[in-house]
Amino acid sequence: MTTLAERYAEEKSNRIEFDGRTVFGMFTVIVEGEFSVRFVRSVAQPPQGVRISAKRSMKVLNSKSTSFALWHEDADEFRVGLPAGKPQKVQISTVWRSERGSIQTWLGNYGMIVQRQGESVRFLCSNGPGEPTFDDVEFVVGNVLDTELGG
Repeated sequence: MTTLAERYAEEKSNRIEFDGRTVFGMFTVIVEGEFSVRFVRSVAQPPQGVRISAKRSMKVLNSKSTSFALWHEDADEFRVGLPAGKPQKVQISTVWRSERGSIQTWLGNYGMIVQRQGESVRFLCSNGPGEPTFDDVEFVVGNVLDTELGG
């Protein structure tokens, strides 16, 4: 069977159709001020997380960066601060840790089913190992102004 990662490459897109559903490798939300990332559930192994990336610096806890990996094992919810001013695009992708502790993404049957719910966006994710199940991790990004379909 062709993996989702192979399909993204073949189709030259981070948005594909799989079993009648749209699956994203990466998804872009548009936010302003502060937004949240709340984990609903995740499998215990491998450890699950979400990567957030932006062109302008973001603040999580006492750290500033343009990219963070947020791990469910560290907290159920994270508040992310953005510089004041105009809305900012933030790219969202699911990540997991290998047995050796390295961050994994864009491998095997990696993908996210995305559901817009008012000012929130729900992500149902499949990590790379095994068949695509979309129940490895579920998280919600809150305080979303808009989305950019296709990432």
